Amino acid sequence: MNSSYENLVDLINDINLIESVYFRDKFKLNVEATLNLMKETHMIDFEGDIVLYGKDFKIIKVSPEDESDSYFIKISLKKLNKKKEYTPFTLNTLKFVYSDELSASVPFKTPKMIEQEEIEKKEKEEARKKQEKTDWENFIKSMKEFKENNNSSETLTDEDFFKVFSGGKLNSCRYITIPKMPEGNYKNRCPIIRDENFLTYEDRKLFDFAGYAVKETNNTFKIVSIFLPYFSNEKYINYFNETIFELLKNKKIIPVIGVSPETFYTRTLAERPEGFMNRVKEDIKKYYS
Repeated sequence: MNSSYENLVDLINDINLIESVYFRDKFKLNVEATLNLMKETHMIDFEGDIVLYGKDFKIIKVSPEDESDSYFIKISLKKLNKKKEYTPFTLNTLKFVYSDELSASVPFKTPKMIEQEEIEKKEKEEARKKQEKTDWENFIKSMKEFKENNNSSETLTDEDFFKVFSGGKLNSCRYITIPKMPEGNYKNRCPIIRDENFLTYEDRKLFDFAGYAVKETNNTFKIVSIFLPYFSNEKYINYFNETIFELLKNKKIIPVIGVSPETFYTRTLAERPEGFMNRVKEDIKKYYS
């Protein structure tokens, strides 16, 4: 028989460590008599309200759903003499943080950890500002180069509107120069032309590019920018638009819209970029007349 006494001995080794026994924490039982009775009492039958006490611990019975798996556990009653108190930020083990100072994962942060966190936060913020400054300086430099390069291009005239030219991968795309962009949404890389007076809906939705081009010395045109590059900061957008406005005012760049082969997967071979642009060119001219 797996007696409760045997279980107790397996747990604490020295039976003389038991100093007192209580029933329901109210009635004190004789230790010697209790231990003798435990020798003939199976763990299943041992009363759970009987608690055995040592100098700085107590022994209680734990009964799972299956009573045959009942066992004793030892609970320390030592008073913790820790004066320093920490404020936990979580009770979830997965969110504990490791402390080099304590060599353990803990649910709180020591003053040293908080100090180190502040230092790292400050360093991160300084690095962010430094990177932000570098990015802005590089952007200004690139925009100045952009302006200088395009200012050296041919000066445009009204005769340069509605010129169709090729570009893109393997010169497979077709673009047309226009006086200004038709009403639409140009915030994304792929424009959405909404003006219902501009061609038909089926034709409008084929345009997947909006940007600017320059005229080269041999009377050909070259794309130099999309209409509105993605910038997360408003000051980048404003500076870019100021540069574009100046180049437009000086007649050094011209607005263009274009189509690529990928948008023609439902069209016939003849309606690929070149055939399409030749067909709609006159209607586009009429739109601006």
